[in-house]
Amino acid sequence: MNHKIIALILLVFVMASTSCQDKEKIPREEMVSILVDIHLLDGAIQKDRYRQELEIPDTLNVYGYVFDKHGYSRAQFDSTMNYYSRDPRRFERIYQDVMARLNRMETRAREKKEALRQEEDSTKSKKPIDTTKKANSDT
Repeated sequence: MNHKIIALILLVFVMASTSCQDKEKIPREEMVSILVDIHLLDGAIQKDRYRQELEIPDTLNVYGYVFDKHGYSRAQFDSTMNYYSRDPRRFERIYQDVMARLNRMETRAREKKEALRQEEDSTKSKKPIDTTKKANSDT
């Protein structure tokens, strides 16, 4: 009888801890978004011209903004990283999604920059209309 009670208590404890872990685990798509934001922030920090604009007072908690933006804590992020890293193939697929999203963002940024450059070049190459010639010929 004691073994059944102990087994039942152990089963309840295991089920409770598993359900808590699932609640703490960040869903895959949201994890991809968080990792994308972290990589973008890392890139911005590496550039001197952006580092001062970001005004990050505590470099140890540099990702706090990203976690807050997505509604998760550092502990949830760390726990989720631990969870996903236990399965290297799943973790690799997550990072493939992260890289694909970053590459799409980079491509869009380059296309936008090129379009702006072309627009600027086209406005520079247009010759201004000389209105003084027409005014002089009418007189």
